Amino acid sequence: MRICCEEHAPEPVVFAGEELCSYLERMTVKLAENWEIRLSVCEEAFPGEKTDCFRVEIGEGGGSITANNARSVLLGAYDYLHFLGCRFLMPQKVCEVVPHVENDRLGASYEKKASFFHRGVCIEGADSFDNIMDYIEWLPKVGYNSFFLQFKSPYAFLSRWYGHEENPYAKKEPYSQADALRDLERFEQAAKKRGLLIHKAGHGWTGEVLGYETVSWSTEQQAPEDDRTCRMAMIDGKRALFGGAPANTNLCYHNGEAVDAFVSLVVDYAAKNPRMDYLHVWLADEYNNLCECPDCRKTTLSDQYVEILNEIDRRLTEAGLATRIVFLLYQELLWPPVEKRLLHPERFVLMFAPISRTFQKSYELGGPVKELPAFVRNRVTLPTSLAENMAFLAGWQAVFDGDGFVYDYPLGRAHYGDFGYVHIARVIHGDIQKLGQMGLCGYISCQELRAALPNALPNYMMAYTLFDENTAADDVITEYFAACYGDDWPAVLRYLTELSDFSDCDYVNGKGERKDEKTAEHMDHIRECCTAFAPEILRHQNADGSYVSFCWELLEYHRNYIMLFADALGALARGEQGSADEKWETLRDYICEKEPEYQPYLDVYRVLEVTKKYTGLHQGQRKGSNMRHEYNSYNREKLLEAPKIPVAVLPDNEAVFREIAQEMADEIQRKNELGERTVFICPVGPVGQYPYFVELVNSGNISLKNVWFLNMDEYLTDEKEWIAKEDSLSFRGFMERTVYTKIRPELVMSPEQRVFPDPKNPAAMGELIERLGGVDICFGGIGINGHLAFNESDDALTPEEFGNLHTRVLEISRETRTANAIGDLNGAIDDMPKYCVTIGMHEICSARKVRLGCFRDWHRSVVRHAAYGEVSAHFPVTLLQGHADALIRITEFVAELP
Repeated sequence: MRICCEEHAPEPVVFAGEELCSYLERMTVKLAENWEIRLSVCEEAFPGEKTDCFRVEIGEGGGSITANNARSVLLGAYDYLHFLGCRFLMPQKVCEVVPHVENDRLGASYEKKASFFHRGVCIEGADSFDNIMDYIEWLPKVGYNSFFLQFKSPYAFLSRWYGHEENPYAKKEPYSQADALRDLERFEQAAKKRGLLIHKAGHGWTGEVLGYETVSWSTEQQAPEDDRTCRMAMIDGKRALFGGAPANTNLCYHNGEAVDAFVSLVVDYAAKNPRMDYLHVWLADEYNNLCECPDCRKTTLSDQYVEILNEIDRRLTEAGLATRIVFLLYQELLWPPVEKRLLHPERFVLMFAPISRTFQKSYELGGPVKELPAFVRNRVTLPTSLAENMAFLAGWQAVFDGDGFVYDYPLGRAHYGDFGYVHIARVIHGDIQKLGQMGLCGYISCQELRAALPNALPNYMMAYTLFDENTAADDVITEYFAACYGDDWPAVLRYLTELSDFSDCDYVNGKGERKDEKTAEHMDHIRECCTAFAPEILRHQNADGSYVSFCWELLEYHRNYIMLFADALGALARGEQGSADEKWETLRDYICEKEPEYQPYLDVYRVLEVTKKYTGLHQGQRKGSNMRHEYNSYNREKLLEAPKIPVAVLPDNEAVFREIAQEMADEIQRKNELGERTVFICPVGPVGQYPYFVELVNSGNISLKNVWFLNMDEYLTDEKEWIAKEDSLSFRGFMERTVYTKIRPELVMSPEQRVFPDPKNPAAMGELIERLGGVDICFGGIGINGHLAFNESDDALTPEEFGNLHTRVLEISRETRTANAIGDLNGAIDDMPKYCVTIGMHEICSARKVRLGCFRDWHRSVVRHAAYGEVSAHFPVTLLQGHADALIRITEFVAELP
């Protein structure tokens, strides 16, 4: 067997040959050496066609796959494999069906043309590197041709995963912007290897204009530089970051300096990203924060937007760049411009984003066009009805007749409200079938990549309907379920359809009253369905170890998840908020603990974010009142009222870590300017600050030559010696791998200035601190029993006696070993070291400043005890209540009630 292509064929064509060869070798008995498939690009064979087209002609001795572009050759190759019975059911390769095919059944003769040009997915949620790479590999297998990476890098989505936001059971992993840029390069290479169209940016431009590196929706503590404040929108007479987030902050679009900076950023980015096919230019990602200065009030946001787009077009033309620009119909930009028009519409692509629509049914077309509501600056209410959304699209199409597509969100958050995934798949099918009538040529889904619980039917439906709008929904469902569940697939379809019928996408997304008896009854019915189907699932699990068995196993995980979800929603719909919150916590604990097993199929971060932000479920608010200590009932406001150790609340983990890193860098620079040494006590836990610190040092050219890092502690062997540096638990190894080797050699301090307490000479640490003139800042966290470093509670000592403890070797308590085993060894407590060497409370309390970071679920009670409990050796951190300059930084999550 030979798969041939022309010499110097484009990479996607060569890759198509490799893929065909690989799959056919697995599917067939060895084919004759002269059996050959030729792959080629021939635009003349498809005159005038811009969408993906291919022709498959395979006979007894082989044949050809011909297409109008290199990507289409690959799409044709995968489609031929689909024709032979392959099923690419989910983004993971283990989720593929690759059948055996008799050699005499390889013949095929057909031609296909994609119904729509734009067919893609945009990244959302929390994703690992493998999640994104798997998804890119999967896209062309089912006919997609585009992938959209929001922001200038995918940092926001990757850092959520590696930081394990919303999952207190997972150990946080460092992930920096530098890591994201490295991974972005690999994602783009993988996409171009497959000929995929790359969409980039979108969010972040307004923040960049204000001087912030904007690669997420994170908030900033510092105002922009004085000369940039005037660039911000003026609201209620003030110019400030909207909600503290640069990405959400609009500009004064009358300000020529702001507009010039905006345009320059876009043009510069276009010049530096030649692999990019479409550049998205959007404004702020929040509404009702438009500039109210007299000049901005004279016009509309859309008119200002069109002027900016025209200036971008002019400068791109001057620079000789043919970059296609995607502009956004979203929030206030749903209202079409009154006076201004795009001068060269051929450069632009309209993107219609009806984010506030209902997903209970598909787009509504026909009938009289609704009249647009009046635009009232900063008093906008977004449309929810489909007819209203269609009216906004029609308004723009009256002034722009160029290329366009829908950017929609059924798998962004609506899908969590459809427990069976059958309804949302049918809505997607109906939406796509109406795109032609809407005057649009495609669809890009803004969605979680991990959206496959109970299965990935919605994405599968989306892919095949986008390629062929005449595809019947029932045919796709039958094909998909038969491949997933084997002969008993009709029973699964009936079960999941019933779950869908009693689900409500809108309710989970916050639409409608929270107290709703009908919803409560439906949740009860869903629980009954799940209970009744349990024996059927049990009968099929682990039957033969095949992929079908795994699909049934996934159904069992899904069944447990849905029953817990329905419990919480049912209580909420009955008006039992406290009970609903407690049930939501049970759901949260279940999916967080199970995430390592089912990570590719459910985005735990996103479902918890959605249910808290939109549904109205959140951390139980009544638990603290049942606790013995009054401070555990303190809400956020009471916590911050009069803490004995100052407490600063930051939005999230990233903000806490960035703030710590910034203070480290600022103190070093200050001391460097004075010609003085800097001495820090540094922890390995928390560790999230180090990637940001390394980035600040390297980018700011900050010398560490006169800096001393005194690490708090290290694990010891049973013989009371340091554990091996190569051990994954070693703090010495961590600092070497994550900090010292990441800093530019000409900036990093010498090895002699990287000090760990020595179990053979513990007193040396105190002596060194005295020689160095004391510690400038001690950084750290707080343990479960209030310990700092490994200074664990000792009820036999007075606070004064405990505060005088110096660096020493000690046995680690079982509770600390248990907590650390959960985070570091997945619960293998017997493999945790029993001994450690630790800096003492004397060294910590003697530091001129102490800075602690708290961001875990259980830190809620720990912080309250630290700030309001009695000073005691029982809870060592309380000794800092008398410190002259101590601060605990916590997240909004920790500020919530225990």
